[in-house]
Amino acid sequence: MLYIAVLLLAILFIAYRRYYPVKGIQCIRESEAKELGRTVVDIRHYHEVRDSISIVIPYAYLKRFYSEIPQASVHLIAGDRVELDLGVRFLRKKGFDVRSYELAACKSKGKKGVFSIMEYNQQVKNRMRRIEGQLKGVLSMMEQGKDCRDVVTQLSAARSAIDRTMGVIVSSNLEQCVRESLEQGEPTEGLVKEAVQLLVKSR
Repeated sequence: MLYIAVLLLAILFIAYRRYYPVKGIQCIRESEAKELGRTVVDIRHYHEVRDSISIVIPYAYLKRFYSEIPQASVHLIAGDRVELDLGVRFLRKKGFDVRSYELAACKSKGKKGVFSIMEYNQQVKNRMRRIEGQLKGVLSMMEQGKDCRDVVTQLSAARSAIDRTMGVIVSSNLEQCVRESLEQGEPTEGLVKEAVQLLVKSR
């Protein structure tokens, strides 16, 4: 019985560390953070960072290289909410003053729409590469004069893969933006409406 209780407590602790949102930090753009004199630390994986002049230390390497971060107010950039929460908790534990953050999937300031700025993770890119392979295969079938039924079947499969990928892109961005809006006490109805309209237009 004691073993089960300890196991449950361990599971709850891990779930808390990974999924319970960190409170009390602003969501602002990197440029605003720099104007405020904050040290910008990007904890996304190296292949997800483009032309960044911030300190780039992926979360997996924070434990080894956190000492390279100056002891100053920190602005954290993360790929998603889980990565952000883990990074904030780790840096606070090490004595850093994390004042603000930015999620790559949902830029909160100065945006024209919910989905106007987004960085696409490796999973989405891999999906697109598979679709690209499918379409090249269809083109090859056409050049070889294959049966039209086989060609249409492959095109249908590619179209289904594209539909699923669009759903993944929209839902991923929507999830991040809804969490962010809830934290800031902002309404979320507009986010959901825009997501639905985007998916309807794509049909």
